[in-house]
Amino acid sequence: MPYQLDPALWSSVFAVPGAIVDTHLRLCSGLALKALLWILRHPGEDNSPETLAKVLRQAPSDVADALNFWEEHGVLAQNGAEPSLPRAAETPAPPHAASPAPKAQPLVSRIGRPHFPREEAIALVDREPELASLLEEGQAVMGKAFTSADLDSLVALHSYYGLSLHFILTAIHYCASIGRRSVGYVESVCVAWLNDGVTDETIGAYVDTLRRRQTNEERVRKAFGIDDRRLIAKERDYIANWFDTLRMPLDLIVLAYEKTVENTGKLSFAYINTILTAWSKKQIDTVEKAKAEALPKKRAASKKAAEQDDWKQRLIDEFMNDGEETR
Repeated sequence: MPYQLDPALWSSVFAVPGAIVDTHLRLCSGLALKALLWILRHPGEDNSPETLAKVLRQAPSDVADALNFWEEHGVLAQNGAEPSLPRAAETPAPPHAASPAPKAQPLVSRIGRPHFPREEAIALVDREPELASLLEEGQAVMGKAFTSADLDSLVALHSYYGLSLHFILTAIHYCASIGRRSVGYVESVCVAWLNDGVTDETIGAYVDTLRRRQTNEERVRKAFGIDDRRLIAKERDYIANWFDTLRMPLDLIVLAYEKTVENTGKLSFAYINTILTAWSKKQIDTVEKAKAEALPKKRAASKKAAEQDDWKQRLIDEFMNDGEETR
């Protein structure tokens, strides 16, 4: 006997994107669905894991994992942050690596790939020793048992995208190191890397570049006092330019930051970039050179001010002299 909704409930409704049911319903957990429905029902309200944990009577860590599922699949994004679904611009290639040929469209996409229900994924793992090894090591690195969604992504990485164990495990280790512990996120990273032309041979150098850039970003965040938000993609691009292209040391970047705040009264990555680019063109690569370059300007300004003072004093003297002659 088919079910039907109580007609009285139609007096109060809210929208749910069709993709939630069409694409994600089979893979999301019950808690992930509850959390998303609460967010859709209460737009603009506090939807932090702590708040949802109280509403849903669940552990905050479990709620955070549930929200992480939607973030990894591009459904949710934190306020002020870029969507967590990796893009090529967020995982740039090493500066000296050969650029891949221009592409009219991505070579690889998660859209339209087949999904592997838990039973089917487990059957594939049982049949393929390579997948079993990948599952065992992947869970050890992530420090948790994989969910049905994790298994779906893991099998897809190996069986659909055709990636090697080396490629997948390198991505798993990288994602675990930045605190992202689901294979759904690993899949997103792998797709972005594939579209950047990363291969088994280049993935080591590629990840080294990413780690170096993350270290540089943290150094800049600390130097600039940015501790209340994530860096946006444009800011990360600026930082990569300062270190990788302009080859500027941190102390010179800090000096440019200080000059920016002094001149504009605020932090501006674009203004800092202008200063550093100008210094680079003049081959100024140390704080000492930057300060020495500024001295002639200060001396010229001081000389001009002194000349103006002399001129004013002469006018006063002439005026006083004229007054005495008149008397």
